[in-house]
Amino acid sequence: IYTTSCGVGDDADKMKLDQKGFFHLYQLIDDLFVPNDDNDDNDDYVDDNVEDDYEDKIEQDINVQDEQSQSDNDDADQSTPNNDKKDKVEDENPTLTSHNIKTNLIQYLTTIHQPTDDDDDDDGVSSKRPCGFDCTDPERKIISDLIYSLESTPSKSNLVTSATNRGNIKNGFYSKQIMGGWNLRYTSSHTMIINQSLSGLGRSTSQQAQFQSLKKYLTGSKYLGKVKYVETFGEGDDDKKNDDDDKGVSFDVTVTGEWYVEERRHAFTGNPAPSLRVDPEKLQCGPMTNEAEQWSSLGPIKLSDFLYLDQDLMVLRGSTNPNALFVYERIQD
Repeated sequence: IYTTSCGVGDDADKMKLDQKGFFHLYQLIDDLFVPNDDNDDNDDYVDDNVEDDYEDKIEQDINVQDEQSQSDNDDADQSTPNNDKKDKVEDENPTLTSHNIKTNLIQYLTTIHQPTDDDDDDDGVSSKRPCGFDCTDPERKIISDLIYSLESTPSKSNLVTSATNRGNIKNGFYSKQIMGGWNLRYTSSHTMIINQSLSGLGRSTSQQAQFQSLKKYLTGSKYLGKVKYVETFGEGDDDKKNDDDDKGVSFDVTVTGEWYVEERRHAFTGNPAPSLRVDPEKLQCGPMTNEAEQWSSLGPIKLSDFLYLDQDLMVLRGSTNPNALFVYERIQD
C-alpha cells in the first residue's frame, strides 16, 4: 500500500511520499476497515439516499475543480494578448467553487442536527448532541470529504492558502483575522467525543449537566493573546436557559489562558502550516478554580493547524492527529 502511494503527484519522486501520496495512503488504509452492513443491529444507520445526495455534491465539487485545473493547463499553452483578462476571470472560478463547498459544509452540519422522525420530543428539538458528538461514521466521512475539498481547492477567500497571505505570520496577519468569538459547530476529536465536552464534565449522568455549546473568544494582540473557552451545560435546548422552569437552568465552565500563531511544518505532510497554539492556565466552574494542567481533557485545543480561514469560518486540524477536525463559525455581533 505504501509503495503504490509513493509518487502519486505529477512531479513527485517515485520513491518518496508527498502530500497527495499521504492522503492516498490514508484513504487506502481507511478502506481496509469495512463498516458493519447489518443495519438492523446498527444504531448508527442513516438513510443511504441522504448519504448518496451529499456524496454526489462532493463529487460535483471535485469534478469542477479538476476541470478548472485542466482548463488552466490548456490555456497556458495557448498564450494570446487577451490572456491577462482571461486569467482574471479564471482566477475567480475556484473562489466560487470554494464558496459552494463551504455552503455545503455549513448546510450539512445544520442538517445532521435537525429533528428526525425518531425524536420523541414534541418541541422540535433534535435528540443529537451538539458539535457532532453523535455523528455516525458515514456522516463523519461526508464532513471529512467536504473539509478536504475545501482545503485543497484554490481560493482567494481562504486566507491560509492564498498566495498573498503566505509568510504573514510574523507581522501578525493571522492574529488580526482570528480575533473575536467563535462557536464550535463540529469536531471529530476522539478525546472530546469520549468526554462529551472539552472539560470532561459532559460525561456526567446528571440531566442538568448536559453539554450544550462551546465558544472561544480570542483577544489581545499579535504579541500577547488571551483566550477564553466557555462551555455551557444544562438540560434541553440552549434557548430554555432563560425560562423560569428549573429545566432552563444552565451553568458555564470557562478555560482561560494565552494563545499565539506560529509557523510550523505539518507532522505528516511536512508542508508549512500556520498553527494555533493555546496554553491553558485556569479552569473555572462556579466558585471552583483549578490549574489547567490538572485537566488532561484540554489536550485537543493546545496545538492545531489551520486548514481554512475566512471572515466567518475557521477549520482546524490537530497538529499530531489528522483525524481531529474542528469547525468553528464566527459569532456575529
